[in-house]
Amino acid sequence: MKFEEMEKPYAVWRFVVRDARTGEVIEEFERKNVLTTAFKNFLAQAWANGEFKYDYGSGDVRYKWFVVLGTGTGTPSETDTGLFNVVASSAKSGTLSYSNNTVQYYVRYLPEDANGYTYTEAGIYEHCTGNTGDPSQDYATGQLISHLTIDPPITKDNTKLVDIYITITFP
Repeated sequence: MKFEEMEKPYAVWRFVVRDARTGEVIEEFERKNVLTTAFKNFLAQAWANGEFKYDYGSGDVRYKWFVVLGTGTGTPSETDTGLFNVVASSAKSGTLSYSNNTVQYYVRYLPEDANGYTYTEAGIYEHCTGNTGDPSQDYATGQLISHLTIDPPITKDNTKLVDIYITITFP
């Protein structure tokens, strides 16, 4: 295999929309997308510094991260630094795990979360240094590392749970 033919790191987003009352899956789909230049710079910096941590005054902890949804349109690119039309109140963290050459982010939007919008885009903000305790503000202190167009769009209301799994693979 030639160097030019090597596969680049990528992210796979999986959305699972459920009926909040019954738990029944209403819709499920996956989308693959590119990672942003900010992600590549963040990874290189963290690798070089040997850390993914920040001191918030109570000792070292991992940098915060948030999944954020938006209602904008356009074509995500590696040079994106933000969503097209962010819905700041949708910023949410969940769990982060890794195995072998993959990292998985997971967020669950409960029936009471992020309602009243038809979401057409999503992103992961990493390396967030804000510590206000308000995700709708703290996400903005980070860097967009993955930007995705949601197709089909998801209309979120109090009858739906939405699970989002983002798996980043380093081939």
